[in-house]
Amino acid sequence: MIMKQEKYFLVCLAMWMGFAWSCAKDEGTQDQSSAVELTAPANDAAYNLVLVEEVIFSWKSAAGASAYTLVLSKTADLSAPATKVVNGNRLPLPAADLDVMLDNLGIDYAAEAVIYWTIKPDNNANAYTEVRALKLTRLPVPV
Repeated sequence: MIMKQEKYFLVCLAMWMGFAWSCAKDEGTQDQSSAVELTAPANDAAYNLVLVEEVIFSWKSAAGASAYTLVLSKTADLSAPATKVVNGNRLPLPAADLDVMLDNLGIDYAAEAVIYWTIKPDNNANAYTEVRALKLTRLPVPV
């Protein structure tokens, strides 16, 4: 009789633990309703800042967001970023301004570098759907 009660208890405990675990929110997930979908530039696009007036960053608006932050980094994990706050879902960034951001990242004049970028909405700083690579060639040393 005791063995049967122990088995019943263990089965109930296992079912309760399974239910509790399945209801817990995963730490690695994000609220997709507030996630941003990047539209431009394409992944692995390349720009020489000497040859373009601006680079246009654009994305589909996230639910409930009124402002966004452009995040640029030398690493795909977006550590030590350069950032720019933006209203709306399009940023035509002049080559000279982008060059200043690259300088802030420690990229040398006239150097070609791969940087990584994303957009984060103001209503959820952790919500972004992807990180894209972008190959940029900086402006030469000013004379």
